[in-house]
Order: sequence, then structure tokens, then C-alpha cells
Amino acid sequence: MIIGAAIATAASVGFGLIFAGAALLMAVLVGRDLRNRVYGTCVGAFIGMACLRLDVDWFLGAPAVLAIIASGLVMWSGYRVSRRRTRRVIRWAVAVVALVMVVGVGMAVYEALAFSSSLEKAVGATTDGCHRSSPARPRQLPSSSRGEGSVSRRR
Repeated sequence: MIIGAAIATAASVGFGLIFAGAALLMAVLVGRDLRNRVYGTCVGAFIGMACLRLDVDWFLGAPAVLAIIASGLVMWSGYRVSRRRTRRVIRWAVAVVALVMVVGVGMAVYEALAFSSSLEKAVGATTDGCHRSSPARPRQLPSSSRGEGSVSRRR
């Protein structure tokens, strides 16, 4: 839990830093009392609030990656100290979510493969139509200073 709070604190600025700092402070103070659910819930809530306000510009998606890491560490900590029955329910829930994700990825791959030929045909027809409508040689505008023969466009 301390590592998750530290990651959230390091990536937070502004108002999110207050939540992350409170989470880190509580995680350090609680430290040894891992079974206290009230403190664990408060630390998790503060880390969640800090993760919603991350402001990191390392690369596109960096706040999401850091939020997943920090939240995942807190969830792992909660899983480790939970009862055996609770862990079994969590394992079933994770298995169901993983199955739904695998089915979703499989359907996306199927859709991409099934409709790729018709999409390629449509793109080919569009580019052919664009090439047919444009003249073979590019137009050259007259280069007179008075603008004779030039075409004016209205906006």
C-alpha cells in the first residue's frame, strides 16, 4: 500500500497532491496494522482520488498507466489480507472479467478480418474517383502582377 501511495504522490500535482499526501501519510502511519480495514479503505480512497487527478506529461497515456499501477498495488494489498472466501470470490470475478475481455478481443479481430476487404474496396473506389476527377496535369496559374486571368474565389 505504501508503494501505491508513493506512486500516486509522485505523479500528482495541485489538488490531487493533497489526497496522495494524505494516503502516503496514512499508509506510513498504519504500516504494521495490515488487517485494519478502516485505514486500508481510507488509504485506498485517497489513492483513488489522487489517481483521478494525475497530471503527468511523459507520454500519451502515462496518467492511466500510473493509475493502474498504483490502484493495482492497493488492490493486491487488499487481496493479500482478505479472508479465504473473499479471495475465492475475487478470483472468480477476475476470471469472468478476463473471459469477457478475451471474447471482446476475439470479436474485434473477427470484425476487422470480416470487413477489411469491403473497406479496402471502398477506399480503392474513392481514390480512383479522386484520380479520375482531377486533371492529368496540374493547372498553372498566370503569373501576371495585375491578376489577369486569375480566378477569384468567394468564401
